[in-house]
Amino acid sequence: MISKKRKAAIFYSAVTIISGVTFAFHEDISSKLDVLYTPNDPMAVANDFWLTVLEKDEARAHDFLLKPEKGELIPGYNKLDRADLSKIHQDNNVYFIETSVRLLRNSRQFNIPMYTIVASESGEFKVDLNASLASVSDAALKQSIDYYMSSLEGAQSVFVDKSNMGSDQKTELLKLNFMMIDEMTCDMKMKLKQEISPDGDVPLKC
Repeated sequence: MISKKRKAAIFYSAVTIISGVTFAFHEDISSKLDVLYTPNDPMAVANDFWLTVLEKDEARAHDFLLKPEKGELIPGYNKLDRADLSKIHQDNNVYFIETSVRLLRNSRQFNIPMYTIVASESGEFKVDLNASLASVSDAALKQSIDYYMSSLEGAQSVFVDKSNMGSDQKTELLKLNFMMIDEMTCDMKMKLKQEISPDGDVPLKC
């Protein structure tokens, strides 16, 4: 016959084990239960679209799309793929959500900035996937410019302002920066044309 103390010990051990299992799987269960009901909200719709599409739940991901798409929505799969959503911008009834997508393919990691674009269809928010994917160039350019300007402002306040440079020297430095920007912009245009439409009749103005 099992004593009361022994029964209590078994009971508490069982509770501890069950609690541990529940805690270990809580995050995974929560993420899957979260998409069972998605509020009609631009950020919630965008979040659950990325959650389902990166988990390769194509059927569920299609429910969040403004237009039906054929084939695989996001090529490939890795369990470490992630999409982080941050700021949201509104233009009339269209929402632009700053998004950073991390994909791992063939032992390489790709960090892709873009805007997840959400629009209203008959009062229901949906993701415009084509427009979202096309926004990569805009988002990448903005990210690069923001980084360039932040670095330049830091260098200006920390280095240039402390360097006893005269106004003529600062003017020459500014001209040099302008020249470098023109050269890099021209190089970017040439690479972009080659990447997107090498045979396209789009004149380059450099």
